[in-house]
Amino acid sequence: MNILVVSGGSGGHINPAIKLIKSISEHHIVYLGTNTRIEKENIPKLNISYYLLNNKGLKKGLKNKLIFVYYLILNFFKVIKIIKKEKIDKIITFGGYSASSVFLANLFLKKDIYMHEQNVIIGRNNKFMLKLVNKIFTSFKNTTGIKDKYLNKVVYSGNPSFFETKKIDNNNFNILIMTGSLGSSSVSEKLLPLLDDYPSITMIGGINNKLSHKCVIPYVNNMEEFLPNFDLVITRAGASSLNEISSLGIPSIIIPSPYVINNHQYLNAKEYLSIKRGYLIKENEIDINVIKNIINELKNNKFLYEEISKNSNTFYNINTIKIIKTEMGLWKDS
Repeated sequence: MNILVVSGGSGGHINPAIKLIKSISEHHIVYLGTNTRIEKENIPKLNISYYLLNNKGLKKGLKNKLIFVYYLILNFFKVIKIIKKEKIDKIITFGGYSASSVFLANLFLKKDIYMHEQNVIIGRNNKFMLKLVNKIFTSFKNTTGIKDKYLNKVVYSGNPSFFETKKIDNNNFNILIMTGSLGSSSVSEKLLPLLDDYPSITMIGGINNKLSHKCVIPYVNNMEEFLPNFDLVITRAGASSLNEISSLGIPSIIIPSPYVINNHQYLNAKEYLSIKRGYLIKENEIDINVIKNIINELKNNKFLYEEISKNSNTFYNINTIKIIKTEMGLWKDS
């Protein structure tokens, strides 16, 4: 079967797409995404057919809207050619700017099309496309923003971006700071003092940040091997990041980005922390001393640490891949 996987823009969209791609390698997979550094570095490694398009998101202002429409129409014709050339049977989208052109093209091509929503509140683009999809896969059990008439299409699958490795037991209390694949200078700079206070700490600056410190690395491609080394993660509230730390049972300090549409990271964090899986700190309330107190408490209180770790491990859905493949008609019992 020929399957088109659509994603792009940031790790939060791309990582779950890659996870699914690796699980359906017996099929002919075609990836369609955006022309970003993350995809240029990671998608070729999958050894599949792929297409990376130039795209622009829908932003405020007449000029930005006209640019969006220009790329939407331009890529509409490119997508039709790709789907016909690759003889695509089924499509699944994981967000990203390319998805708009794919939905538009599929109005004419009528392929089975599925959508995966990573966040607890459905994204603006996905919300407009609900009537066009066969199924809507959700990362959260309580995803909001979906009209009642489309609820029959909703399948809680969880997020494919989880790790099947185990957390590594370390003698040191290793701390990781990560602020998304693109990085966040506003948070990273506020947290820099921590790098001199704890010997076993690492910060992933992100591909857009240029922070100079011996404890800062720009980006990590092999997170499945890298993340299990850490005992505490200070992170944004991207759905994929929450899913990955949950699969390893790592306690977290969550600082949601206030700059995202619908404030969805804050809502992700609130849902994730509906039981004690970590700590929530708003960006405008970052206090290094508060964070130090949390770190020291988790480091020194074994029972508290184990409680939060066990709670964290209950969030992700180990059956995600099976659910998605079954609903798409791709699952075969061995």
